[in-house]
Amino acid sequence: MLKQQSHLILQQYLSKQQNFAPKVDLAGFVPETIVVVPSFNEESTLQAIKSLWQCTLPQCHVAVFVVVNFPERSSASIEETSLKMLKELTHWAKNHNNSHIQLHNIYLSQVPLKKAGVGLARKTGMDEAIYWFAKNRVNGLILSLDADCLVEKNYLSEAFRFFDTHGEAKGASIYFEHPVTGNSYSTDTYVAIAQYELHLRYYVQALRFIGYP
Repeated sequence: MLKQQSHLILQQYLSKQQNFAPKVDLAGFVPETIVVVPSFNEESTLQAIKSLWQCTLPQCHVAVFVVVNFPERSSASIEETSLKMLKELTHWAKNHNNSHIQLHNIYLSQVPLKKAGVGLARKTGMDEAIYWFAKNRVNGLILSLDADCLVEKNYLSEAFRFFDTHGEAKGASIYFEHPVTGNSYSTDTYVAIAQYELHLRYYVQALRFIGYP
């Protein structure tokens, strides 16, 4: 359970969010882990959701908030892809939600260009998570995932275990890899991915070498 002070902090945060209102109805479902997945013009979102459903579940209820979004002045094809994905996700949730893990969708359409982007979409999902944690007085865990990611079966259980055993931790980064082989992309794309992966690893090792905290 949230300490009274923490509960008040969450409420104070939400009160400062302009025109905030809950966007999903959990209907009595009380998650302790919420995964936030922004989705913009991304046709593989459902694959990410399916990989979450294949996970070993932690000792708590899990909710997944997918934030389907697109900015104003988007092309007709982007709007069509967004609506199609929302329909597919809604249908999938209807057939796969259960008493342990549930999918709920948030639809952000025609977002002003000045505010549009993955940052706002992710914040929208996280604010929704904070609302439900505060409402239910749950000391919950928010996980941030991209719509084009696939996760290992221990993703949910290990994330929960880490924060359950490291109560002082405020956040954590989870190891990831981009696909460097396969048939989904062109050869040039795989070369670019490999170069990016090398850049990330070089950067981290350089920080460690110079003793950067």
